[in-house]
Amino acid sequence: HPPTQLGRRGSRFCEACLHRCLSTQQPQCAVCRSPLAARDARRNEAVERTMAEMLAPCSACSEKVRVSDFRAHTSTCAQAQKAQIAFQTPTTTAARCDCSLGPNRFTFMCPYCGTRNLDQDDLLRHCMERHHSDRTRVVCPVCASMPWGDPNYCSSNFIQHLTHRHRFSYDTYVDYQADDDSTLQEVLQRSLQEK
Repeated sequence: HPPTQLGRRGSRFCEACLHRCLSTQQPQCAVCRSPLAARDARRNEAVERTMAEMLAPCSACSEKVRVSDFRAHTSTCAQAQKAQIAFQTPTTTAARCDCSLGPNRFTFMCPYCGTRNLDQDDLLRHCMERHHSDRTRVVCPVCASMPWGDPNYCSSNFIQHLTHRHRFSYDTYVDYQADDDSTLQEVLQRSLQEK
């Protein structure tokens, strides 16, 4: 997917990610949350040239490959195919959650009325039914429970925040024990291996 840029100094996305951002009812930049318009998007030739020139080692076979050719390489690299199959094979789920350790990231309290034991879906449903017109600035209990969350940050539109920021359960995708640097490295490595 070719790299794309919004405006002269705007955020940069691959074309597929930008398309996902633009396909919502009220398109917003995934980075800064400002409104998006398809007419502002243009191909980022500077990033495209850099990707065509930069070499990076394949994590599976160590061959140096142009970043722009990584997907094509991993689709033909036998070691990368084996690694992908191993990565997709589920591991044991017995140790999924030891609820006695660490903060509770599975149930939350309504920041408006204090109703307890709401999972993310129940929290959204509860707030839509009981607090849909309440514009009080509140702290998002989901964000506050995360290692990177700010327990003092108040959202100006909590229900919109819940709808846009918490569409999935973080425990499905996030390793809470990993630090930011190792998570970033893993995400970058996986993105290079995606087809």
